Amino acid sequence: MRKRGTILVVDDHRLFADAIASVLAGLGRGGRIQSCASAEAALRLLEDGLSVELVLLDLGLPGLRGIDAFRALSRA
Repeated sequence: MRKRGTILVVDDHRLFADAIASVLAGLGRGGRIQSCASAEAALRLLEDGLSVELVLLDLGLPGLRGIDAFRALSRA
């Protein structure tokens, strides 16, 4: 059985991010769920070596947002 990787939830609304993390944890798929409140914070996590299998990204974040955030995270 393949080990499940980390899912990164990037959303500035803490309640929403926590709800997504809770639903994902309840699916029992294994792996780790990490969340952060901005694309910049997500980039720092990736630069620090976090390896992710899936990123759930709010496209309406303050700061780096939308397609620019998507592209930056894809490159990282």
